[in-house]
Amino acid sequence: MEGSSIETQEIARKLETLRLEYDRILKGVREGRTGQVHFDKDQDPQKQSRPELVPPPESQTVSGRGARSAAALIQAPATTALIVVNIYVFLLMVRDFLILAAHEPSGDWATGFLVTWGGNLGRLALDGEAWRLVTGMFLHAGPMHIAANMICLWFWGRVTERALGTVRFLLAYFGSGVLANLAGAWVHPDVVSVGASGAMAGTLGLMVVIWSKGDARVSAKSVVGNIIFNAALSLQPRVDWVAHLAGFAAGLGFGSLLFPASFVHKPPEPAEPLREPPKSISFQEPMNFPKGTVVYRTGMRLVAILPDWTLIADDGAGGEVFATARDYRDKTGDDGEWRWIREFR
Repeated sequence: MEGSSIETQEIARKLETLRLEYDRILKGVREGRTGQVHFDKDQDPQKQSRPELVPPPESQTVSGRGARSAAALIQAPATTALIVVNIYVFLLMVRDFLILAAHEPSGDWATGFLVTWGGNLGRLALDGEAWRLVTGMFLHAGPMHIAANMICLWFWGRVTERALGTVRFLLAYFGSGVLANLAGAWVHPDVVSVGASGAMAGTLGLMVVIWSKGDARVSAKSVVGNIIFNAALSLQPRVDWVAHLAGFAAGLGFGSLLFPASFVHKPPEPAEPLREPPKSISFQEPMNFPKGTVVYRTGMRLVAILPDWTLIADDGAGGEVFATARDYRDKTGDDGEWRWIREFR
């Protein structure tokens, strides 16, 4: 009878444990949470004593490059919208031009055609048609013209939009473009100017300001390389170098006004020298870790975060120490999700 009583108590204890676990899972389902822990690549799980269970973002349901591309589109909505609008307008221009060319063949974009679409003809823009300073930014003279500008907008725009925020980025983008077109109209009043190049030069000026204030998102190598690239384009035939120069100067000015010191992302502090993993730990069942340790399963192995934020990965021996979660990902190539396994209390 005594043995039967002990077994009954043990079964009751296990049932109570299962009930508590069921209640915990049910509560997570009701709150829209999953049983997985999701970390952004730029986020260190060491910065949290126990990450909350969160629903996986839609972008994380796409693997590899697709997830990164989707995240880039979401994080830079104005840049994405500008590219879409520019391409859409160009396709409309191509359609109209083909219709006109069928009746009157021409080997290039006719000046009259660009003016009709809203090209920045200086003498008109300075004589009551100032709207051309804006519309000219969305017109392009050919496939290579729009391709070069949109590639630059994609790379430069994303960086500057994230740094300044969408509203400030748009103010700087359109402000630089309008001032660039105004300068071009003033210097060359009889020339039709089209393209987003002036605004793009302004975006490059923003990058220079962001870098000059010590922001970690822009490197000196990137700034120098892009300035050389833009200067080479400015010296090409039929390129309005005046608008490029004016746009770049405007970008420097807007950057100084719209990118305060509080927006600067400083580089991370140097990591402390790595320590040897404690001798008393073990990833083998039953695991042995000090209280406060949280164990996760990544795409490749088990990882433990100790109470002092030491990150130790299971290497089949004593464990391998990493400075940060990003350091672990970079060195091991393990880019899988982090699933919470156990917390030692």
